[in-house]
Amino acid sequence: MLWHRLANEFLDPVNVAEYNSIKHGLRIAPGGFGLSIGLQPAPDVPAPPEAMQTLGFSKYGASFYREEEVSTAGQKGNRSFRLRSISLNWSPHAMAQRIQLIVFSLKSIVGALRIMNGAAPESVRFSRPDDPAAFDAAWAWHVGINHTDLDVIIEPNNAARTSRQELTNELEGRAG
Repeated sequence: MLWHRLANEFLDPVNVAEYNSIKHGLRIAPGGFGLSIGLQPAPDVPAPPEAMQTLGFSKYGASFYREEEVSTAGQKGNRSFRLRSISLNWSPHAMAQRIQLIVFSLKSIVGALRIMNGAAPESVRFSRPDDPAAFDAAWAWHVGINHTDLDVIIEPNNAARTSRQELTNELEGRAG
């Protein structure tokens, strides 16, 4: 169950996009975000702080951009794309507890492999958390809103198709 939970988390598209932004040296901004809503007293008048309800907040996280294809209503060969701003919150406490569980699990796997390859079972030490509740505690930390990608919507009929030749001409024009 531990590895199933970890796989769901690590394969989440937002987490993958964050990892790729870090891995490829894209401009990732450290720090989480908060999201609050409140009733405005009148149109174009911000809600006063006491009327705001926080939906989630974490000072730990990251903001980054993810490349996204701009749909052009079924046109093939489109090379148009845009950058979508994404913010992600994490809990360092949850991350630390999950890493500890990974260490316990990997040590058990290595121990089992040692026994399978001829080590005496009594020479192998297996370990696990003292309290089985630790497997759930690592997922008990909540930041409210995990991620946001509030952005503008681009209608397909407003997106111009960019051909390969147009893109090549644009890039060659910049290089000269």
